[in-house]
Amino acid sequence: GSITKAFTAAAIMKLTEQGKLSVNDPLNKFFPTVPADKANITIHQLLTPSSGFHEFLKEDGGDYEKIETDVFLKRAFSEPLSFKPGVKAVYTNVGMSILGIIVEQVSGMSYETFLKQNLFEPINIHTIGYHTSNFKNDSIAHGYQDGKDWGTIPQHIAAFGNEPYWNLKANGGLEASLNDIFLWANAFTNHTILSETTIQKMFTPHIVEEGYDGQSSFGYGCNISKSRRDTKMIDNGGSNGIYFARLIRLPEEGLVFYMVTNES
Repeated sequence: GSITKAFTAAAIMKLTEQGKLSVNDPLNKFFPTVPADKANITIHQLLTPSSGFHEFLKEDGGDYEKIETDVFLKRAFSEPLSFKPGVKAVYTNVGMSILGIIVEQVSGMSYETFLKQNLFEPINIHTIGYHTSNFKNDSIAHGYQDGKDWGTIPQHIAAFGNEPYWNLKANGGLEASLNDIFLWANAFTNHTILSETTIQKMFTPHIVEEGYDGQSSFGYGCNISKSRRDTKMIDNGGSNGIYFARLIRLPEEGLVFYMVTNES
């Protein structure tokens, strides 16, 4: 689910470490024809998310709609923002998908290929992805809704052309095993794919999340709040209404929890 956003944020930060972009870069650096009201939205604002993009495109066709990059951008850029960039932070899928498109544009690779080569393979992860070719047919738990077999996300992606499109790509939908998440969590603890400075920037509470009485803030691709013990809690949750997952880091206590279920 939306734990995918943490991978997208990490991809952006890897590109900053490679000197290929800055979190202060505006959208018009990557998309010269972006309308004036969105031209100065920064990568930082997309990451936080304080860009003003809505959670979903208006009247989108759902997670698996076949929508190519140019069409997605045209629709996202033509819709009015929900608020002036930078004044507050509200959860958005659209903004995170735009970051995924920037990853592709800057790296010259597909989103999934960039993740594999720059984030996953260096820490011996070989199965996180969207495509059924990465998984044995019996390796993914089927989702269930009201006791009925919903199937798997790769099966739903395959039904629409075997490719994830931008209503889902970079904001949700990645598959990962428990072992993958174990390796991923330890890579942050041990600073093996990103530097300690970069990780600290990702896990900094940059802006308060709207609607939570100041109790939750956004880092880069994550939520930051306090645990019941008044310790720092870094939180990622995800769901498509069938599967639910949650990844919680308690860095001051040396703990990471990952939970996932396949029953709505």
